[in-house]
Amino acid sequence: MRRKALFMILSDKVKNKQLIVLDKIELEKGKTKEMATSLSKLPCSSQATLIALPSYDKKIFMAARNIKKTFIEEARNLNVLELLSHKYLLLTKESIKTIESTFAK
Repeated sequence: MRRKALFMILSDKVKNKQLIVLDKIELEKGKTKEMATSLSKLPCSSQATLIALPSYDKKIFMAARNIKKTFIEEARNLNVLELLSHKYLLLTKESIKTIESTFAK
């Protein structure tokens, strides 16, 4: 039931153009200002955004944690409440593979 709810929310985000997929997220210095600049170029700049990474990346986690309305999580730990609490979902291509391998059984 949880899996079905998760996939329903993900498909709703796709339908409403609230899912953003990037090739990868890289930061040179791992600074909050650098991450904020990158996010400001995306349509999710002023809205609540959930960033789902394929695995823990300390630089990205540290850079994103102080940005308003931005939450960061590993893709394998996604849940319905987090997806509903944030308007936009930002994924990398690797995150999609992680979601498929974790939840699509």
